[in-house]
Amino acid sequence: MEFRSCVPDWSAMARSRLTATSPSRVQVILLCFFSLIVFSLLYDCLFILLQTVPAVLHVAIPATMQHIDYQLETARSQVYRYTAILEKAANDPHMRAELQPYMLKEALYNIRQYEVFLQIILSDIITGAQEVEMMTKQLGAHLEQLKMTIKSKTAVPTSQVFPIFIALSTLWTSLQDETIVVGVLSNLFTHIQPFLGAHELYFPERAMQRHLNGATVKTDVCRMKEHMEDRVNVADFRKLEWLFPETTANFDKLLIQYRGFCAYTFAATDGLLLPGNPAIGILKYKEKYYTFNSKDAAYSFAENPEHYIDIVREKAKKNTDLLGSSCCDEKLVLSTVSFCM
Repeated sequence: MEFRSCVPDWSAMARSRLTATSPSRVQVILLCFFSLIVFSLLYDCLFILLQTVPAVLHVAIPATMQHIDYQLETARSQVYRYTAILEKAANDPHMRAELQPYMLKEALYNIRQYEVFLQIILSDIITGAQEVEMMTKQLGAHLEQLKMTIKSKTAVPTSQVFPIFIALSTLWTSLQDETIVVGVLSNLFTHIQPFLGAHELYFPERAMQRHLNGATVKTDVCRMKEHMEDRVNVADFRKLEWLFPETTANFDKLLIQYRGFCAYTFAATDGLLLPGNPAIGILKYKEKYYTFNSKDAAYSFAENPEHYIDIVREKAKKNTDLLGSSCCDEKLVLSTVSFCM
């Protein structure tokens, strides 16, 4: 009788253990490998998807800003030429009769308004660019955090990854919102862009050049530099308060009346718009702030502020280009240049 041991030999035992355990180990290894591949692909797709909108904005925003800058410079150039012609006509009666300064002043108000609109659009786009830059950095940080959180793990608690996905979703929505805002601002700019072309119909280039002959065209910056050293002497005014950069906190954030244009020049020259120079000194009168284009203008206005404010108000009533919606206690605003009464 052949005897067979009930205990399997070593080779049988080894084969049995290998057969029993290998499938589970292989499954684990394959599962880990598969999980890593899936996460890698998912992460790459997510990274590409989330970077699409910032990439579009990083191209669209600078291009839009460049177009607005060019249009803004063109508008300002026209403003400086209109102003030079009006200054020349003020000293030439024959030129005044031929030129009809009233129409040219209306054109000046219109184009100053256009300049303000462009500045507002440009400011909004710059703010949007700053927001996009900040959100892009946050997006990269969250993606890196997600990668480090999951890494080579086969399972991660929801509490660790869910907040990251929520943050990514919020950033994605915000970036899409910025895309819409940039699109709206760009379309708005496109619709008002033909405005400058209308001026050519009323004031052809040939006529402009003829009137500019002998006139000095000055930029706003040049006008300010001319009187940069002329400052109001506070000792000359005992009852009026004058503000200066070195003595006033948040000097550059003061809400200047008439959007920074010189009220005295506007009143004394029958509506000429010249930018005020804060370096000369800002007059604080009845809790409102006024700037002037020269020291002489500041002194003249300070002698009787109410008189010149009344003149500006009356001119606003008679000129529909300057008259706008109600504002503050005076019930008037010169909307073209944001003249807040």
